[in-house]
Amino acid sequence: MKNTTSYSMLTSCKTEERHWFSFLASSLVTFGGGFVVILIHKIITLLLFNKKSSSQASNQTKTGSVDHKNNLKTSDPETGWMTEAKDWAGELISGQTTTGRILFVAANDKLWFWVELFSFVDYFTIPPSFVAIYLDRNWLGLRFLRALRLMSIPDILTYLNVLRTSTVIRLVQLIVSFISLWFTAAGFLHLLENSGDPFYGFTNSHHLTYWECLYFLMVTMSTVGFGDINATTVLGKMFVVIFIMIFIGFFASFVPEIAEFLENRSKYGGTYKKKRGKRHVVVCGHITFYSVSNFLKDFLHEDREDVDVEIVFIH
Repeated sequence: MKNTTSYSMLTSCKTEERHWFSFLASSLVTFGGGFVVILIHKIITLLLFNKKSSSQASNQTKTGSVDHKNNLKTSDPETGWMTEAKDWAGELISGQTTTGRILFVAANDKLWFWVELFSFVDYFTIPPSFVAIYLDRNWLGLRFLRALRLMSIPDILTYLNVLRTSTVIRLVQLIVSFISLWFTAAGFLHLLENSGDPFYGFTNSHHLTYWECLYFLMVTMSTVGFGDINATTVLGKMFVVIFIMIFIGFFASFVPEIAEFLENRSKYGGTYKKKRGKRHVVVCGHITFYSVSNFLKDFLHEDREDVDVEIVFIH
């Protein structure tokens, strides 16, 4: 009885020591709070714009074109500042910290910017870092979502004029997308297996390194299945089932397309090399017996020098 009670006390203490909900709540609060603030700002801006437009219309009817010029002068500095911010944001690559704020300010539709994919990556990776400093503890969390940032590599290389042809751009996009999704899925499996199932009190955790998860998912995607590594938690097994149904299709479509690009590149790539051999003449157009006979009589006339030339007729 003493052993069972002590074991239950230890497990309860371990579960009480977990603060994963604090890390997750920081991300959800950041997203939800920002979403509400943007909605309120949009509503207030819309109301003020309607009032301002109505007042400007009445002032224009009273004062004429003078007030209209003054309004243009007062709005020019703000418009110029926003244009410079947008141009600067277009030249920036990363979307974190100071750069992320600049991109947010320069975004035309801030609500859409707030719900895009890379913004969610920031919500679930940046706020938990501050929570970890405050609580003086760490959590595996969703930091693996940073691998999705690899999808911006083709855009960066295209902007730097490293990738120039559409074929190379598409090839890099396929490779980067495959690697990014593979790394992200491995991180998710790593989190589920090392955390354990919540309905079992996180007591059935299975220690797997991130590299073992990468190896396991690659073996699973390729349908090899050595069986040396497997998922043991319930959530991990459910994730593997979903992964098999989705990512095997991606694997079956990505790999042949990448191989086709590489094959075409090796087939039609390279430089032209001039080879020595017989010279030839290509004759095309309206090919008839009469035209061919006249051409050959003139081309092979005895007064001409002997020339080693092949004649090709295209009909």
